Amino acid sequence: MSSGGPSARDSATSGPKVFLVGAGPGDARLLTLRAVEVISRADAILYDRLVDPSVLSLARRGCELVYAGKDPSDDPSLQGRINERMLELCLRHRLVVRLKGGDPFVFGRGGEEALFLAERGVEVEVVPGLSSALAAPALSGIPLTHRDLSSSFHVFTARLSGGRPREDWDRIASLEGTLVFLMGVGLLEEMASNLLRFGKDPDTPCSVICSSSTPFEEVVVGPLREIASLARERRLSPPGVLVVGEVVSLRERVKPPRRGPLFGVLAFLFRPLGYPDEFEERIRELGGRAVNVPLLEVRRIWPNPALERALARGLSDRWVVFASAMGVRFFAEGLLELGSDLRALGGARVAAIGPGTERALRSFGIAADLVPRSYNSVALGEEISSAPGPSRALLLRSSLADEGLRARLEGRGFEVEQVPLYELVEVEWTRSWAVEAISRSDRPYLIFSSASSARAFGSLLLGGLSLPEGSRVVSIGPATSAALREVGLSPHLEASTSTFDGLLEVLIEDVEQEKTKEA
Repeated sequence: MSSGGPSARDSATSGPKVFLVGAGPGDARLLTLRAVEVISRADAILYDRLVDPSVLSLARRGCELVYAGKDPSDDPSLQGRINERMLELCLRHRLVVRLKGGDPFVFGRGGEEALFLAERGVEVEVVPGLSSALAAPALSGIPLTHRDLSSSFHVFTARLSGGRPREDWDRIASLEGTLVFLMGVGLLEEMASNLLRFGKDPDTPCSVICSSSTPFEEVVVGPLREIASLARERRLSPPGVLVVGEVVSLRERVKPPRRGPLFGVLAFLFRPLGYPDEFEERIRELGGRAVNVPLLEVRRIWPNPALERALARGLSDRWVVFASAMGVRFFAEGLLELGSDLRALGGARVAAIGPGTERALRSFGIAADLVPRSYNSVALGEEISSAPGPSRALLLRSSLADEGLRARLEGRGFEVEQVPLYELVEVEWTRSWAVEAISRSDRPYLIFSSASSARAFGSLLLGGLSLPEGSRVVSIGPATSAALREVGLSPHLEASTSTFDGLLEVLIEDVEQEKTKEA
């Protein structure tokens, strides 16, 4: 999670302040800059079920994350409890974020919540978000307006207050332009039937877009007379948007289908919060869908007396061993905060466990003297112990690192000092979301890039999760495979090289083999 305190703009009030923040359709990359700023500075966040973990991961360490519950339409009394919870959070925190999917003032009960708070003297600021009414069609290639086809669009909720059905279908069916319906996936047959009953052309192009901008996005296109049955065949589930109008016919030309070697693949990536999302992007570029599931949070250990002592003794005439890119970053930060700099490495030999760690070192102007041919701790220990040079080593690692590397070096006569630079803490708030997301997936790939993530999966998820039929467990290397077996998961695939390139290679190879079997 990010760090930081309230900005001057948010500190003008002496009392508590609530921000009603729109999280957009799902993808954190579609947040507004103001939303990112406020989320990263909040003392507490009360969030809805449709908010993606990638959005919550922007919260600073120490922020209280509170789940608001299911859609209020499922329980009429829930909105009252949410209102009271906002007030209760205001008694304990100064900057509270009420985080809602889409835009808080577009069928999100944001207006009701703003009035409730204002009537009780609580300052409120609204941070608009991209409404799915606009974003979902746009992201799927449907322009809501087009000079030749539609000069207007109209947005409706499929459900009225208290769950009452709409009774104005005669007026809606007669409207020109594009019709957009929110919260109506479960009412598609009723909506289509009413539009047809009041004269809408049965061949009007339609599209149902569910879970827009997320890896679970589903899009169905068809004429009005068939759209409900087509959606039923695909077993679409909320949240969803129904678009009715001639502009839907432009979709294939605006956004032609993209295919790649990972087309149709859904991959869950188990990585700590705050790690770069390069691997996610590469899967998407190859046509797949990637979901990052953060089960661990990286917390820098600071102050760090062990690092201070190691630096005071000097690093010359020893191996300085980095086991992760995150360790490189925290080491460099520690040097500066202790009044030192990279000259502290003068006379030392530097080892990196793999190319990612080597790249991190280079970004700080440090060249690694040794990178093992196989990117794992066993190979690292073997090559350090057989290389010419010092017989002392400083291991810069996480607090959860296994003792294998240390034991191997000590067994070869090395004097070894180990300094944890960061700890990995289990993230509880992703548990329910992850279980639901994985459970409703079709033949997903579960990809583990570290032993610590494998153990966190066993601790947080395995007890309440039945893996879907056809699930494939993928490991980055031997240490991760061993950790998976410890928690009761047998990896189906293991990368031949312990890198993200290695993971992609084994993933693509398996997908091609599966397609060959089905052909």
